[in-house]
Amino acid sequence: MALPHLPTGSPRMAGLAVVRKRKGAWLLAALLAVSAPALRAEVIDIKWSADGRFQRSLSLAPGGFSELCGALQVGQSVEWQFEAGQALDFNIHYHEGQGVQYPVRVDRVRQQRGQLVVDSTQDYCWMWSNKSAPTALLRVRLRLRQ
Repeated sequence: MALPHLPTGSPRMAGLAVVRKRKGAWLLAALLAVSAPALRAEVIDIKWSADGRFQRSLSLAPGGFSELCGALQVGQSVEWQFEAGQALDFNIHYHEGQGVQYPVRVDRVRQQRGQLVVDSTQDYCWMWSNKSAPTALLRVRLRLRQ
């Protein structure tokens, strides 16, 4: 049996569209919702609280990555720390022309902390990659200093 054309968008929304179009297609919609692959890539804009903090808990699928990105100015600094349930590859980077600069880059760490002193006005990204099989849980805390 050929599957009906699914509209662009998330698998769950596509499943809902199928339900509306075909009587009895609720099973297909349920299967799509349950079997939708875990998010493999996630880029999150850093939105600082009034007191200059940002916190987030994340789940990284096997083979996936997450990035927290935001604009920083020369003279600012960010105190950062994270803890993960398993070892992850981690870096802080920014793009400059065709190249990528890495103020911090470490592999296979479960926790790390430090302070980024901004010496170039850029959009900086804190990035974690999960190169192992199980989903990784991650908790991140950032604090902006002016």
